[in-house]
Amino acid sequence: MNLEFFWMGKLLRKRKKTIGNLLLITFVVTPLVLCVVFVDSMIDGITEKYICLSGGQIQFTASSDFIPEDPRMSPVVSGYAVIYSSSSTADVMIKGVDENYFNAQRLSQLGYNASCDSPSTPMLSGNEVLMSASLARSMKLDIGDKFAMMVLSNPDKSLKSSYPAVFRPILLQAAGLFSSGYSQLDDSLMFGAASYLSSVFKSDEIQIEMLTGTNDIEANMDIAYQMIDENSLITSFSLWNERNESVYQNFANSKQMILVIILVIGLMACIYCGTIAQEVAADNREAICIIRMAGCSELQARRAVFLAALLIVSAGVAMGLLAGLILSVNLPPILKSLASSGFPGFAMYLLDFDVRISGGKLLLMAALIIGISSIALAVSLRSNEKYPPLELLQS
Repeated sequence: MNLEFFWMGKLLRKRKKTIGNLLLITFVVTPLVLCVVFVDSMIDGITEKYICLSGGQIQFTASSDFIPEDPRMSPVVSGYAVIYSSSSTADVMIKGVDENYFNAQRLSQLGYNASCDSPSTPMLSGNEVLMSASLARSMKLDIGDKFAMMVLSNPDKSLKSSYPAVFRPILLQAAGLFSSGYSQLDDSLMFGAASYLSSVFKSDEIQIEMLTGTNDIEANMDIAYQMIDENSLITSFSLWNERNESVYQNFANSKQMILVIILVIGLMACIYCGTIAQEVAADNREAICIIRMAGCSELQARRAVFLAALLIVSAGVAMGLLAGLILSVNLPPILKSLASSGFPGFAMYLLDFDVRISGGKLLLMAALIIGISSIALAVSLRSNEKYPPLELLQS
């Protein structure tokens, strides 16, 4: 085998051709790495925002008399309403929260902006609300402005066919603005004071949002059943993936589509890798002639060509991984500048997120590319003509 490695080095002496093939494979692998890191990081970032701001990993329904003792639990009064300004209307979900709701984990998921004399943590009282900057912009509202909200005055009775729905206006005041960076969430969410909204929605039940620290569905299911067993005032629960089923399915489908695209691009790259063996053989016929004349067998000559081509592929994949990781780590500042550009097309995406690199997934992708490329190289060499020494010498 040492002889094959020796001749492999001889076959790689044509530096321009070798470097060209190396760079081409690098340019193919780099965007694949960027794509994997970008999609995984963005989806994980959106998931965390939905969990922290839209209901927690577990949302319990409990009697209004229930007072949670677990610090991971936050009582919430919520309802759907229509808000009005002098220029526009919008459908929103408004959540009544207490002063302990906006903990460090939730605050990390939104940028908070209030008046100069307001505390750094949202403190809502009376009819004050916290709304998203994008929603305020579309409603042409600013901090301190007042606007109307239309709610059901008889939510329990209106569920019965014998009682018509009766709406009544509520006057609210924008006490602060927030931005999670994801418009699909921002444009439909507002926060208010729980003490005030409980009198508005007049419900005998409240929601208890629980941040468990894990997104594992089975683990959260066990926690939920344990909480129900320990608290008789809790009547039911729902997990984050059940409440946001459409979002959850969209994320799963997006990951699958990206995986398919990566596989197609990777397969095309592997097919190209098969041609590298042919190029190495065609560009080094004289060297192969010397190999055969030196007494090497046909199998040893093919092994030398295979190893030379495989080294180019492996080095290209390694360089592509490295380049992709370097670009991925430096991606957030670029994305933040794009997010602040105001281009409407970026509103559908979350561009402000922490980069999360799945080393196992990237290594598996690299191993698959190298593995399939090895098969393509071997098949390509088997289809090549043999290297009879005399014929090579004559050519």
